[in-house]
Amino acid sequence: MSDNFEAFDQRLRRIDRTRRKLANGYEMHVQTDGLIVARPRRMRSIGISPRAFILFFAGLFLFKGLLIAHLGTVSYGERVLDLSQGSVIEQAGAWAMQIDPISQEVASVVAPYLN
Repeated sequence: MSDNFEAFDQRLRRIDRTRRKLANGYEMHVQTDGLIVARPRRMRSIGISPRAFILFFAGLFLFKGLLIAHLGTVSYGERVLDLSQGSVIEQAGAWAMQIDPISQEVASVVAPYLN
């Protein structure tokens, strides 16, 4: 008799664990026999999708390229130099905004269209 209760308790624990996982989101899947089953969504470890990460950096390089094309490399370099003389946050911004080969290439492509 105790085996039945132990098996029943194990099944209840497994059901509770599955319900907790499903509470964080789920996806519906159709099995080969046509049964529709809810499966818990996998949690991402970093919390940011790789697509968002790539889009952020593409936008950053595009923004920097547009600024370089609009201001010119000399003026842009002076502004970044001024920014690097400020607080720690401004220095971090200056490090992120320094001229790099990708931004220069974007600027050379975009520059003819700005004038």
